[in-house]
Amino acid sequence: TKPAPTEPTTLPQKKLEDVILSQSLALTDHIFGLYAFELWHYREATGTLVIVPLNYSADEESGKVHDGLYVKRIPQEVDPNNDYSSKEAITAFAQLTDRSRSDYIHPIPTGPGVGLPGVLWSETSNGANTGGSAMNLDRSQRSARSLVSQTNQRGGNNMSLVAAFTKGTSDSVAWRHVDTLANDPDQPFDERLQCFAQAGFTLAAGVPFDINGYRGIAIFFGNPHAEVTKLNDNANTRFIKQAAHFIGAAAALKEPLEGAKAFQEKVQYENWHRMKIKLLTIVRFGGSLRNSSNGDSFQIQGRQKIIRRKSSFEHALIMKENIKQFTQEAKDDMKLKLARWWVKVHGGNASIPPSFTLRQAMWTFFGVGVTHFLLSSLNFFISVESRGDMDLVLPPLGALTTLQYALTAAPASQPRNAIFAQVFGLTIAMFVGSIPNLEPWLKSALAPAIVIPGMAK
Repeated sequence: TKPAPTEPTTLPQKKLEDVILSQSLALTDHIFGLYAFELWHYREATGTLVIVPLNYSADEESGKVHDGLYVKRIPQEVDPNNDYSSKEAITAFAQLTDRSRSDYIHPIPTGPGVGLPGVLWSETSNGANTGGSAMNLDRSQRSARSLVSQTNQRGGNNMSLVAAFTKGTSDSVAWRHVDTLANDPDQPFDERLQCFAQAGFTLAAGVPFDINGYRGIAIFFGNPHAEVTKLNDNANTRFIKQAAHFIGAAAALKEPLEGAKAFQEKVQYENWHRMKIKLLTIVRFGGSLRNSSNGDSFQIQGRQKIIRRKSSFEHALIMKENIKQFTQEAKDDMKLKLARWWVKVHGGNASIPPSFTLRQAMWTFFGVGVTHFLLSSLNFFISVESRGDMDLVLPPLGALTTLQYALTAAPASQPRNAIFAQVFGLTIAMFVGSIPNLEPWLKSALAPAIVIPGMAK
């Protein structure tokens, strides 16, 4: 007996925006030494980076997508047939890609400076605003020196790295060693960053993009065992940057395309609704004409009043539903804002920075003591020479030394930011203090109100 023929299963059609995004990923086939790819979108409203889903799951009928790690080639540390593979690397790779595992690490929204996407975004976001290079020449040279020293430790060729970072062109790409970043004690602990380092994704580059206000960063995971000269070749790095903008444009098209579809559906619904009202009006109006054998127009007028009443009643129901929907959306939006505020109050998803070692604490004690000894001596000298008319403002300097010695990796702790902030703050304070006929309490409130947003800008 022949088996009964089975009906062919029809797979659900993918959305047009998902098809465009998935087809744009074909560009990554032409990038030399690419392991994997990720795309993150920066939401201005929340100030966080959110991953963009890229991969369709193996089960096409489910219609689900992976969280966004687009793997082109597995690292050799994960390949069981490779001599360099290890169980730790295989486990870390599974935690990054296998959603069925209980210890699967979801790429949650992250803030700038936290995790791999946050660090790369903080380093390269200036390039997204200006449309130029992801990193300026000075920063590229510092990255080059860092990578050269790391390459020397690994026994690699550092001459090509220097050439890649000292060109100063807009086509250069800054590669970061993920394992070095994961072992940085100044970085908050991030489990996903640790898994990237263990799974062999030890080389990453972030390329920012800005598509008409849709900002984000594309992360390319390179092969750390590939030839550095080929990986940093101008043709390869130039294509990486152009591919990042093209894929970012495909992702930016998703929301406007969904809005256009919703608008077309709304227009079709409104056209059908108007046609329905016209047809009902014609049917009811024609019925009243047929039923009026004596030509009495009173019944026609009565029918028209009933139609108008029904139409007004329908509009009232629609308005009531709109008000109800608006109220529910306002409640949901308020709940969402309160939830975000509550998360921010508890410090968000960032972990507590690691505590100092005894040696670091002793060096901090020595540095702060010497610094404030000099400042106090200078303050005493100025006060004596000016007979108490002038002195140093020491409280802000105490906060500054806290940043300098306790949070050395913070952007506000860098010497350039610290010096410029002091000069800018003193200039504004002297300007506000010299304004005549202004109350002292108003001056003390106006000066920081100008200085703080000015420094943030």
